[in-house]
Amino acid sequence: MATAKKKAAAKPARTSKAPAAAVKKPAGIACPHCGKALDGIRPVTAFCRQDKTVVAELFKGHEGKFNVFECAGCGKDVRLDLALVYRDEEHASLIYYLPPADRTTIAAAEAAIGRIVEQLFGVDAKSEDVPDCRLTLSLQEFIEKIALLEDGLDDRVVEFIKYHIFLRNEHDIDPQKVTLLYNFTSSDEEALEFVIFNRKTGKAENATSVPMTLYHEVKDALLTDKELHEEVCTLFRGRYYVNAAALF
Repeated sequence: MATAKKKAAAKPARTSKAPAAAVKKPAGIACPHCGKALDGIRPVTAFCRQDKTVVAELFKGHEGKFNVFECAGCGKDVRLDLALVYRDEEHASLIYYLPPADRTTIAAAEAAIGRIVEQLFGVDAKSEDVPDCRLTLSLQEFIEKIALLEDGLDDRVVEFIKYHIFLRNEHDIDPQKVTLLYNFTSSDEEALEFVIFNRKTGKAENATSVPMTLYHEVKDALLTDKELHEEVCTLFRGRYYVNAAALF
């Protein structure tokens, strides 16, 4: 995956394994077009940053073939919206995606991820032995978190900046109507750019950006400014779901 921003130093790798069993593979899937069972398919449910082909297909979005299979009965393509987990040993991180079928509320999704983490690392595991875990509730969010990780950007800082963009532009950039997603294809290393997607149509409508210096100022302040640190912790009080839009 080609990204534009310069890489930050990776955190020391922790020993962590997220086996495919952490996300259950579906059973008895039928084609939504003709009803024929999709036998013999091998959908992706868990992968890591070394799986370059899988990551590339994921980043192709709706034009790609990520978890898309041709039905032997009618010949039509079937896209499977499945729970996913992405593992990055270098950055000691796990990113989860839970589709609508696997959750009811954000709180329920948080609880589900909590159970998976406990299953993998144990209830009494020390914090330094547990990777940073993130929960996402859409494929777009899932892709964004991976891109931020690949580009060495702290997603808490990015979401905090998004939050203030929403506050400053409540009439033009309404969090109830649009979604801001990190533009990992941008070639401008001096700017942190976001694409503005219409929530109703799912289409990109515009873009906005802030100087990359602002990102670094906020990140540095998190380490030295106790008040700012507490504000960020309060805003993103959910343990795994870090998303500015959820604050409105």
